[in-house]
Amino acid sequence: MKKSERSVLNFSFSIKRPSPTIPEAKKNLLKAVASLENKKMNDILVDLIDEYVARRKETLDLLSVPGLLDEVRASSREFRQGKTISIHDARKKSSIHNKSYI
Repeated sequence: MKKSERSVLNFSFSIKRPSPTIPEAKKNLLKAVASLENKKMNDILVDLIDEYVARRKETLDLLSVPGLLDEVRASSREFRQGKTISIHDARKKSSIHNKSYI
């Protein structure tokens, strides 16, 4: 086949990425913050996502501690039932020598 007779196949496609819809009022607020901080809106969004994920990771880390969730629920129940003591009384009962931690 001669060079001039060759058929070249050209595939063109694009992968559509999901694009979140941001309400106009929030978008305008984000634009204002970006302008004040002299940052790109995208950079602010990336920072926000990183912070959000980090907070969720901390929560997951805490929930992975065996028995912690049960202790928190029990403590919450005791608090609601009024089964609490003052910090002063807690210090008295504490075996910790350095009382500044309580």
